[in-house]
Amino acid sequence: MGLLDKILTADYAAASSKQHDLPLNLHGFAEKYHFSKAILFSAENGYYYPISAVGMTAKTIIKAVFTTDFLDHIVNDESQWKCISGLTVGGFAQFFSKSDFSAFSQLHFRRFNTEASTVILMIADNAADTTKIDSGLNELCTDPRLYLPLENIEQEPDDTLPRITVDCSAVIEELTDSADIKPTSSVYAAVSQVLHTELYTLISRFIPQHKCDSYRRFCISFPLTREELDTISIDLLSFHMEKSLSSFWGCDLHHKPVITFIP
Repeated sequence: MGLLDKILTADYAAASSKQHDLPLNLHGFAEKYHFSKAILFSAENGYYYPISAVGMTAKTIIKAVFTTDFLDHIVNDESQWKCISGLTVGGFAQFFSKSDFSAFSQLHFRRFNTEASTVILMIADNAADTTKIDSGLNELCTDPRLYLPLENIEQEPDDTLPRITVDCSAVIEELTDSADIKPTSSVYAAVSQVLHTELYTLISRFIPQHKCDSYRRFCISFPLTREELDTISIDLLSFHMEKSLSSFWGCDLHHKPVITFIP
């Protein structure tokens, strides 16, 4: 098996073991309890903002901002799950991309408190076993890393090795502009954190043997050794990476990630 084949078939566990200082490990939690789509929300200034996500498109992450009045009315009991199904699910269509919304027929909400704020876990997976998930909620809500400010994961890249850089800033700008979200708004500040982290996670899956650098918002970079340059096609890797990211956006866009190679 060639290097590219190994990269493209590497499982998530291998990739995530190399990641550093990621926000709350919702991906690991979802893998452990066998659900594929979820968002964790935190209450602030009258809204529930996404602070972590798994399996959701960027479009959904941007749209899924609830007022506290709306969501607190639905999820008003901290002792049990609230399941939304049937025709009621249709009332949530506005908060999802079409591709995400078409993938489920039930929503599961669970409200709990952390030291910092009230949070709500929303799972959009018909097969979710909430009884088993309940047993792990203490693990989830006591993790002190509810989110990691973007400036804490930015760093200058190491230019001693050739590297590939994936710049998604134009794509994210198109998505937020289409949703009329201003870069100076609190909504932008919240969702940009989650989007940046999801991009980091997705791109890391292609290079489990390395640690990604995140030196600019929505711009992920990783080095390649000279030996790897002899065994991998940069064009082919870029093609597969762009194809994988295209399903993450959740809609058709004019812009595409800018993937550059610096020898």
